[in-house]
Amino acid sequence: MTRKVHRRAAWRPRDGNHPAVVGRARTWARRVLPRLLLSGPVRPDLDDDLDLVLSELVTNAIRHGGGCTRIELRAAGRLLRLSVTDARTSRPVVHLADRSSRESGRGMILVQTIARRWGVRRVRQHRGKSVWLELVLNP
Repeated sequence: MTRKVHRRAAWRPRDGNHPAVVGRARTWARRVLPRLLLSGPVRPDLDDDLDLVLSELVTNAIRHGGGCTRIELRAAGRLLRLSVTDARTSRPVVHLADRSSRESGRGMILVQTIARRWGVRRVRQHRGKSVWLELVLNP
């Protein structure tokens, strides 16, 4: 019986309410991702997809979640799992795409489209929630 090898990295931003955390989170993820990936090819658009969903989840944590308190990346087998934790228990809302001129409110549709699956879990010790998603590493 073979065991899945899990590799993980976590980051706690100092000022999780500041908009600059979004860019710092992407920089952190790009830096640690190569250490997490097991040998073998990954799909060429993984970095772009990770940048997009990470930006969306961190932005939502800042705008609607009382600030981003923790980010975790975990690689296991063919999957990369991203978790973004914030300070509130309210769940993200998926707004249906419409033809209105609203520039916000549709980011979770992108997450839903790009991620293999996603969800929310309550984080009791921080009285908040963690929004997580899984990306496929290779087709």
